[in-house]
Amino acid sequence: MSNRQQPRLFRDKKCHVINRLSSVGDISYRQRPLDFLFLLARYKFAARLVKGNDRVLDAGCGDGIGSVFLGKFAKQVTGVDYDEELIENNKKEYKDIPNIDFKKLNLLNVSSHKATYDAVVSMDV
Repeated sequence: MSNRQQPRLFRDKKCHVINRLSSVGDISYRQRPLDFLFLLARYKFAARLVKGNDRVLDAGCGDGIGSVFLGKFAKQVTGVDYDEELIENNKKEYKDIPNIDFKKLNLLNVSSHKATYDAVVSMDV
């Protein structure tokens, strides 16, 4: 597979665009364009602070789109959320992205989570 054909952010294995940017969580571009763009801008800001070898924790990852975005700039991203259904959906949705994983975690009790990270990102939690 040439570089041009390799899957990229928001593309499937055949490089077709995945319609993931029409909404993020409950923020729809069509209904709330300013809120939608602010959310993406915050993740872009966070991504600028992440180095290529960093391990990042996305605390309160929700539907995982921010974890996917950060995964393009970091070595490893772990998205955590308390909602087990969201975590399971994210694992299925993004299973083909090797440097991203999702775990259920109660942020009020992180003593059970023993991993270390170079950066922690938490948006709209």
